[in-house]
Amino acid sequence: KPDKIGMRHVGRPMIRPAPSKEQMDLPLEVGSAIDAWWSDGWWEGIITGFGSCDDNFQVYFLGESLLLNMDKKDLRISR
Repeated sequence: KPDKIGMRHVGRPMIRPAPSKEQMDLPLEVGSAIDAWWSDGWWEGIITGFGSCDDNFQVYFLGESLLLNMDKKDLRISR
């Protein structure tokens, strides 16, 4: 089912491999499409801002209409 901003599309894998070390070191920026480890699974979201410390980001989850503060260790660039 399409989301509000067209991030999902037919044929996109629903099960994604664990991120490589190189991917974990990529810089995260506002507007980046990410996957976030939350509630025992990977959820699609977008970084909308920075949290209270360097390793904390605000993430908007499109499908849930939810904004959460997330640690960098729980984020990866979406494929």
